[in-house]
Parts: sequence; C-alpha cells; structure tokens
Amino acid sequence: MRILVVDDDETLCGNVAKILSFDYHAVDTACSGTEAIDLIEYYAYDLLVLDWMMPGVSGVDVCKYVRQRRYDGGILMLTAKDANEDIVAGLDAGADDYLVKPFEMAVLRARVRALLGIFIYFVYKKTFNGVVYSHSFNISLMIMSLATALVIMGISQNVLLSLGMVGALSIVRFRTPIKDPMDLIFLFWSVVVGILCGAGFIPLAVMGSIIIGLTIIVFQHKIVVDTPYLVVVRFDIEETNLAIEQLLNNAAKRYLLKSKSAMSDIEMEVTYEVRLKGNDAALVSQLLKLQGVSSAIMLSYDGNFTA
Repeated sequence: MRILVVDDDETLCGNVAKILSFDYHAVDTACSGTEAIDLIEYYAYDLLVLDWMMPGVSGVDVCKYVRQRRYDGGILMLTAKDANEDIVAGLDAGADDYLVKPFEMAVLRARVRALLGIFIYFVYKKTFNGVVYSHSFNISLMIMSLATALVIMGISQNVLLSLGMVGALSIVRFRTPIKDPMDLIFLFWSVVVGILCGAGFIPLAVMGSIIIGLTIIVFQHKIVVDTPYLVVVRFDIEETNLAIEQLLNNAAKRYLLKSKSAMSDIEMEVTYEVRLKGNDAALVSQLLKLQGVSSAIMLSYDGNFTA
C-alpha cells in the first residue's frame, strides 16, 4: 500500500514514515499542506496521514480538498486537539479516523492496518463486476489483512518463531471443502492465535483477536446487505422483454442484465441480477402472468446457488 504522511514537524513526520515502512508500506512524506496536494495530484495514495495544524494549508483543508475530488482512500487525522467538537469537525471534513497526539506508534500502526483493511473492503465492493457479489468473501479480505499483520508482528520479533510459523502454516490441510470464506478466516485466525500463544506472544494474540472479533461483529451483523437474486425468464415474444424490465424496475431496488440467449428461433432466455424491495415470492408470480413468458426462476445466493 502507498501512504502519504503530512506533518510540519519534520522529525515526527520522518519517524512515522519509518515506522509504517516496517510494515512494508511505500511511504512518502510532506511537510506542508501545499506540498501534500502536489503529491496527491501526481500519485495515487491508498491512505493519507494528515497533521491538523500546519501553517498555511492545514490538514483539514487537505482533507476537504481531496474529498471534493472524490478521493476514496483512507484518511487518518493526527492532532493535539482532543475536544469533542474538534473530533467532530475532523470527521465531518472527511477523515475516517482521528488520533490525538502524543500517541504510541503501535496504536498508529494498528489504526493504519484497520483503515487499509476497510479501504480494501470498499474498493472490492465498488469495483466488483462478477455475477453475484459475496459479502462474506469481502469481509474475509479485510480480516485476512488483520490476521496477516499479527503473523508479521510475531515473526519480526523472533527468528525461531518465524521458522516455526512457516512450518505450521505449510502443513495445514483441509479434507472437507470450505464453501464459506468466513469459515476459512476462522480457521486461519485460530491457527495464528495458537502459534502466537504457544510462542509466548499472549498480549499480541489477545489484542489482535479483540480487533478481529469486533471487526467481524460490526461488518457481519451490523451492516445490512441486500440479498442478491438471479432471475431467469424464458419467453417467446420479443416485446415481453420490455415488460419484464418494467416489472423489475418497480419490484427491485436495482437490477442488471447478465445474459440474453436465443433458445430457438422464437424462444429467448434472459438472466438478471436483482436486489428486491419487498416480497421476493411475488416477483416470480408476476413474471409468469406476463404475456409470452413460459417460465420464471429465481435463485438466491449465499455462497452456493439454491432455488
């Protein structure tokens, strides 16, 4: 990941950049808001770490500037201001997180990892163009970044642990197919925690498990995702296709044509991905009532296709 650190304190700016580079990030630095904007215009950054109070163009000004230009990466604000109204002002300006000075470098690294994981989550969701979007798989990508960070933190402190962890992870085999990505995440999480505890890194295992557990709870249960469906309709009148789309426009929050096939000289088959507004059973009945429709099938998706 590429990160830009902006602070008018050159010593602090250099120290933050050095610490973040230990996590194998590509880190650039800027000592003013003007310099930061010039770099942002030229390079694509995944995360911005901004100091609030800088002469001239402040960190809040930079934050507002990039958000107005649809920058969708993470923004972490660093400042000595700890009043509630200041925190609210920073978040309202477009910041994703807020860290009050002075701070521990370990806390900063944890915040950066969390923001980058969330960044991956939203980028995957926005750019996915497959048949059906999987919410569980997207969460698993974010948790993988946190779990991998635990591994790197552990092996970077102990050479013998690094050799043992590589050996332990290399012998993991699953005889039963794992269909839900979250099942794989829980297995990987358990292996990582077991290795860290066995090596004596119990505080690291506890802290990492709390972060991963809270992330799963928030994103799996608190964020509501519309259930996607695939609707497959066969018809033998070309004008019926327009009637189908009009019906989907009324019944669905959004829909997308995935395929259209000619089954014979007159029979056609179309497949739509839909996110419904209400009663899913009523849509199939309404489709069958359309003139020319010979069959209508709706498939729900939860990691497998089931009618």
